[in-house]
Amino acid sequence: MEEKKTIDEEQSRLLQKMIERQEKDILISRITAIAECALLAVLVIVFGILVPKFFKTVARVEESMDRVDMLVADAETALTDLTGLAEDAEVTLGRIKTLAQDADTVLQDNDEALTQAIDNFNSVDFESLNRSISHIADVIEPIVELLQRWK
Repeated sequence: MEEKKTIDEEQSRLLQKMIERQEKDILISRITAIAECALLAVLVIVFGILVPKFFKTVARVEESMDRVDMLVADAETALTDLTGLAEDAEVTLGRIKTLAQDADTVLQDNDEALTQAIDNFNSVDFESLNRSISHIADVIEPIVELLQRWK
């Protein structure tokens, strides 16, 4: 009988260890379930906050990209306009150069005539010219008075 008691005690002890082990496993399972529920709640809250913000951010990025596309198109138009202006300026400068060359040619062709005209103008005796004008005025003045009386 003693042997049976020893076996019963041994089985009892093993059963007690199994019960303790199962209680620990149940406690760990409960803690794990509570942690998983808490993690799930945190994930739901985080996704509830972050997902709408993410979509708002994506919408803003799309708006910004649309604005960048418009700016690039405007920059391309401005560059095309500037290229046209540069070409026009180049043509205008060519015409100005031609005009300056033509003016230089005219001056060179007429240099002698201009020099002679200036020399002739400088040779005029302005004192004699002024005296002649004064004498003509003295002669014409009585004629003007006579004509005014006849009117």
